[in-house]
Amino acid sequence: MSSRTDVIVVGAGSSGAAVSALLAEHGFRVVCVERRRLDLAGARWVNGVPRAAFSEAGFALPGPDESDGRPAPFHLVATSGRALVPVHDVVDVDMRRLVARLQARALDAGAVRRGEVSVVGREGGRLATSAGPLEAR
Repeated sequence: MSSRTDVIVVGAGSSGAAVSALLAEHGFRVVCVERRRLDLAGARWVNGVPRAAFSEAGFALPGPDESDGRPAPFHLVATSGRALVPVHDVVDVDMRRLVARLQARALDAGAVRRGEVSVVGREGGRLATSAGPLEAR
């Protein structure tokens, strides 16, 4: 793992993997560290994500391995009662599979990913990690 880079991303879940991919695709040298194994990074559940979020981020919509692609009606519950929302733009996404896709995109773009690395301190653009120091401009 290079000790000097343009950007250090802490966390390789959906947000960390996505930003690592986008920055690497734009020519930045990126190191992404994750305290857990990389295959355990991020959410471990199905989450509702608006289709527009994928479009705005420039990512493909989930494939059949991540989502069935069909927005399912959902219920909103409040102290005043319930409401059924039958039509909306939210699709259920298996976050484990989405994280894996985003991590693969980051890797393909040249980002360095490192699992089982804990950040133990920071001073300016320098991180102290369990794998040694990292410095970003």
